[in-house]
Order: sequence, then C-alpha cells, then structure tokens
Amino acid sequence: MHPFGFIAALVLCVFALSGCGGNIIPLSYPTLRDASYGVAETGATVCIVDFENKRDGHAVGQRQDGTAILPRTPVERWLASGLAEELSRLGHAVTMAETIQQALAARADYIVSGEAEEVWLAETSLTRYTGTIRVSISLFDSGGGHITRNGYNSVHSKTVLPVYGVPRTLLDDALVEILRPAANLLHKTMQ
Repeated sequence: MHPFGFIAALVLCVFALSGCGGNIIPLSYPTLRDASYGVAETGATVCIVDFENKRDGHAVGQRQDGTAILPRTPVERWLASGLAEELSRLGHAVTMAETIQQALAARADYIVSGEAEEVWLAETSLTRYTGTIRVSISLFDSGGGHITRNGYNSVHSKTVLPVYGVPRTLLDDALVEILRPAANLLHKTMQ
C-alpha cells in the first residue's frame, strides 16, 4: 500500500471513530453501580408520567461546527424511565403513563410528572464536553391533587480523546446526579 493511502485510510478511520459519521447518542439510565444503594421495604404505588418537553427543539446538543447532537431515545421517556428505576429501587411499585389522564386511570397511590427544561450537551473544544440537565418534578395524590414541586439541575464536564466522539455517558451521569436525590425526597414525602 502506498504511504499516502495508508495515511488517508488512518485519517478516515479516526474521523469515523470520532463521531463525524453520526451525531446520534443513545440516552439510557445507568444500571446500579454501587452495592450500598439498597432497596427499602415495599412502598406506595406510583405512576410516572412522561416528562413534558419545555425545551426548544429535538436536539440535545451541538458540536463546535454547529451540527446538532440528537438523541436516539426521546428525552421525555428517558427522564421518566430513570425516575421510575430509582423509585423502584426504593421499593415502590411503579407504572408508566404518557399523560396525566392515563396516570389518573391507573389508580396509583401517587402520580409523578415532570418538565424537561434543559438537556444540553455542548462540545466546548475538540476534547471537552459539558452536559447540562435542568428539570422540575411534581408529586400528586391519587386524585391529581398537587403535593409538591421541586427543581433540580446538574452540570457535568468531561475531557475525552478525539477518537471517542461524544461522551455517551455524560448526560446519563448528570441525570443520576439529579434523580437519586429527587427519588429519595419523593420516597420520604410518600411515607
């Protein structure tokens, strides 16, 4: 192989691995990482409604060149599923609903809904990313009566090698930082 051909192939490989071929990232709530996070006794039944999207557009970020970073999973479901997982770990029987009306029909002891105010992954340099999540979470009784509403936010930054592309876990880690305390507070309120 000609030395120029080898170098060209190597450069194309680096671009492919760096994510230039696609700006779609999976959003998935991380599995339990620490064994000290135990499951409590069985709690109340909870129906979690998909979060309402208060963000502008579908993108979850932007690269330095202006191209959008898009989620493979809808942000509204990703947020709700993560909260459902945390409340399940705390011993609650959790169901999901797309709307408040469906949640009311589920007849759970409590209903949780939320608003996605900001979910953003910014490429600040070729090797540095910052992820920001800002949500509000509301708790309702079984009849839809409002109990509480709290806001949460998290900002995470990460430096990566250019060949790794968009750090896939940055937003997931930021979400854990929000949902663990949110689930604990909801759990205490529902007791």
